[in-house]
Amino acid sequence: MSYEKLYGLLVALILIVSSTACSPNGSAPSPPPTTPTPTVPAGTFTGRALRAGTSTPIVSAAVTVFQADVPVTTTTDGSGAFSFAGLAAGASTLEVRAPGFVDSTSSVTVPQASYVVMLAPVGAPTTATLLSVAVTGNAVMTAAGQTSQLAAASVRSDGVLTDVTSIAKWTSSAPNVAAVSSSGLVTAYAAGQAEITATFRDVSGGLVVLVNIE
Repeated sequence: MSYEKLYGLLVALILIVSSTACSPNGSAPSPPPTTPTPTVPAGTFTGRALRAGTSTPIVSAAVTVFQADVPVTTTTDGSGAFSFAGLAAGASTLEVRAPGFVDSTSSVTVPQASYVVMLAPVGAPTTATLLSVAVTGNAVMTAAGQTSQLAAASVRSDGVLTDVTSIAKWTSSAPNVAAVSSSGLVTAYAAGQAEITATFRDVSGGLVVLVNIE
């Protein structure tokens, strides 16, 4: 075989091998897409105070978180928003007061974001209205496969709390981190955090679950 033919065969072989290596069938599989996980810094609690039945913000409302009976107070801004930092994780009591409105007291869990408190005006019709949904339970999980039963309670304008755990619609913002069943049972899968939301009559409440796999 002549040198020219041998050189031509070698070039053709290199081209074939190169084409195979660059083809989609020869490439390494791409990792599965991951679901973005919302980040809520530890010890934070944020929310808004609104006029009941509307999206009108309540400005300069006094918002107090009680932890071990120790009050920590702030006020709402022009959009009705408030925020706390450096709180201890776990169950707390939230109290919101504003002139001309009926005081609101509810059970909350730290950390949590975008909590909504609706205040009824003083002298408003006495028919009780649904203000919010409070979600409580163990918010820290330490092993894959660990489960935690959460509870949901509807909060009415007259202060009555009703257990709606079994009839609320439960969802998870990151089911690959922590999934939730239709009865509020959370199962941990991977390290991270997920906001578990319970919805009852178009009103929702949430709890951020932290998964710290050791």
